[in-house]
Amino acid sequence: MLVRQSRTDIIVVIAVALLALMVAGELGAYAFHPNSYSASAEWDGSTVEYTVESNGSDGYAAVAMQGSSPVEELVIYIDESFDDNLDDAREVCRVLGFDQGSMADQLTKQLSMRGMSEVSEEDSSGLSDFVNSTKADAAGKGIFVAGYALPSSVYTGSASDPIFEWISNGGRLYWASSEIGRFYSDESGIHEVPGNETLFFGTEGCIFGDSAVATETDPAGLCDVFTLQCNDMDYALSMSVPGVLSMGYVHDGFASVSLVGMGAGSVCVFSGTLGIRQTEDMAQVIAAGITDDTVVLDTRQGEVKGETGGSFTGPQDSLYIYIGGVNTVFGRLFVD
Repeated sequence: MLVRQSRTDIIVVIAVALLALMVAGELGAYAFHPNSYSASAEWDGSTVEYTVESNGSDGYAAVAMQGSSPVEELVIYIDESFDDNLDDAREVCRVLGFDQGSMADQLTKQLSMRGMSEVSEEDSSGLSDFVNSTKADAAGKGIFVAGYALPSSVYTGSASDPIFEWISNGGRLYWASSEIGRFYSDESGIHEVPGNETLFFGTEGCIFGDSAVATETDPAGLCDVFTLQCNDMDYALSMSVPGVLSMGYVHDGFASVSLVGMGAGSVCVFSGTLGIRQTEDMAQVIAAGITDDTVVLDTRQGEVKGETGGSFTGPQDSLYIYIGGVNTVFGRLFVD
């Protein structure tokens, strides 16, 4: 028996076949042409010319600065006694509990997208070795701490501790999710440090002691320039600390990101509770090489589809380019 196909059946078959080809084509294009981003910059006297590339369509920002410099090597401190001493710390003050490994993985990924590959995780022994082997010249070195205590091998609450020599000789200490310098740890447990605020910042009462959600941004507009997102004020630093560079969100005289100079180095405090917004802010600030001496001179914002570029003329000695805004997918710091 001969079965004849109707015109409608033939059209449906053709439509399905064409749809399959389109899907296959899109999958193939995705497989062989994944998202790619790049940027470059070149100085010629007082002018820097830059190029930004993307095979998609994305927003970008270029930030011309003075006083920023790259963190060439970053150590993320993983406190092996974190869980053991957490209850004791909480008897003294409010302390967060979190997965250090997950935090470190997320921060490492965010930094990698922004061009930083020399990032490692170290326990107390590794941190001590790093501090003591680099403290004579710590320029370009960074330490990130998101716990609540430093090991006694680098910090005991004395101004002569190795961590202060390391910072003063160019190191950058980044601190998040707790009150900086409140505790140190050794084999017997944790120990509270009286006067920790004065030790780090020269004044007492400069750390925000409560929880709050900020609705205003810093007066200099740096929050918008770097697309900072975290407005949780836990452990924020006062904007009245001498020499502080305050940026991000502000509430009642405290800022979500604060940088204070110490000798040739600096201390950076991030407020918040280690959510994704805070992690992205931390990666943005670290990768952009921001220090307490950073001054933003000019910015360019626009769309890149394929290739675009521009230039700045002035005294800038560094340029940070990032793509994606709130959902940053690429960043690079260039230095003259």
